[in-house]
Amino acid sequence: MDGQQSEHNATNQPDDSCVLILGAGINGCAVARDLVLNGVPVVLVDTNDIASGASSKSSRLIHGGLRYLEHGDFELVRESLEERRCLLRAAPHFVRQIQLFVPIENRLGGIFQSAARFLRLSRLASWLPSRTRGLYLVRLGLWLYDRFAKDETCPAHKLYRSGEDNSPAVRADRYR
Repeated sequence: MDGQQSEHNATNQPDDSCVLILGAGINGCAVARDLVLNGVPVVLVDTNDIASGASSKSSRLIHGGLRYLEHGDFELVRESLEERRCLLRAAPHFVRQIQLFVPIENRLGGIFQSAARFLRLSRLASWLPSRTRGLYLVRLGLWLYDRFAKDETCPAHKLYRSGEDNSPAVRADRYR
């Protein structure tokens, strides 16, 4: 180390250096954000715009872990919903809510399989016949999900019958 640099550091003067991050995809932006939030200066460089590469080609679907609920992983559901809340607060210009529809074929489908999975009896779940999710199971899952979400900015779930206003066209002979 030369004398000038060691003398500079010895005086505890602020250093003009910063962290250079190459690539403004999801990982580069996440690292840059964490560093900036911790007071570290950052220069973020990419050949194009932020998230214009592989990150821009994904669905960018920000979910709250509804699938994790089905497997009884409540901690992961809570964590996913907290991340969603953070993104909605920190970057509302990048996050928009979309409406998703879950088609339902019957009322009781999947209850026994889900109960077996929830109780960590996966071998039993694979032996049980129906693999569809029925009305009661979906209704219970979405009710639980709404309780976990505790988020006034995201509307609670709604149920639609096939053919109702605002519902997508589905095969009415198969879905209710």
